[in-house]
Amino acid sequence: MKIYLAAKRGFCAGVNRAVETALEQLHRPENGPVRILHELVHNKTVVESLKKHGCEIVENADDAPAGSILIFSAHGVSEDVETHAKSLPLTVFDATCPLVKQVQNLAAQRSAAGDVILLAGKKNHREVEGILGRIPGEKYLLTSPADAENFSPASGKAYTLLSQTTFFEEDFEKIVQILQEKISLLQIKNTICPSTSARQDAVRRMAAVCDIVIVVGTPNSSNSKRLCEAAISAGAKSLLLSGTSDLPESLWNVRTIGVTSGASASEEEVQQLLQRLLTLPGAEFAGELK
Repeated sequence: MKIYLAAKRGFCAGVNRAVETALEQLHRPENGPVRILHELVHNKTVVESLKKHGCEIVENADDAPAGSILIFSAHGVSEDVETHAKSLPLTVFDATCPLVKQVQNLAAQRSAAGDVILLAGKKNHREVEGILGRIPGEKYLLTSPADAENFSPASGKAYTLLSQTTFFEEDFEKIVQILQEKISLLQIKNTICPSTSARQDAVRRMAAVCDIVIVVGTPNSSNSKRLCEAAISAGAKSLLLSGTSDLPESLWNVRTIGVTSGASASEEEVQQLLQRLLTLPGAEFAGELK
């Protein structure tokens, strides 16, 4: 059994920034207790680690005690949520990923210019809710190519198509093709994070030489699930794991295994899985795949 690691894996720059922001405030207890609005990132290990350091998660800014520090998660928040939080007796830190912030700003700008905003993204995802909550005008969420097929544009209106930063690249390309045939006044802005695209490409290359690709991540991580989809679309089986205890016995008879991780999964988790896999009969580490 050969086990490969994807060279492009683990924390992205946005996740690193968010975690560092939280840790910096936790190391300054004199500034007050730290609260995070929603999960900082979609990774159970990271969230539990922050809790052990004394951080608490709140679902509403009103739940943060007066005088505390409130940190927005890496996924961002709507304009209304930000305005309300800053009206409270709190010290607010914005850990929104800079790339997500760019999408928020672009959506707001194009909407203010009169465009109808079409956003390719996952329904009920925190990032999507934050982006949609920055758009003052008409807007529509397209969760799949099927939504694009069913969309009926209004004649004479200008549209701008954007995407959630962790959206599946192949689905976005399909949505583009569908909408280009329907809308004459259409601006297309592929706002998928370059890191997300690079990781999905790396998984497709890994799928070409591996029987199964294991993605280290949690079920509520959109980018982790997109990596699984990329592996499957490239012809390999895929498995999303959040810990070594979830390792199925069916892996014992697999000849080649690829391992990667979502943008919010730590390298420690990847290495723990690798060491567990290396205990399987005949397993050997075959190196990194670029």
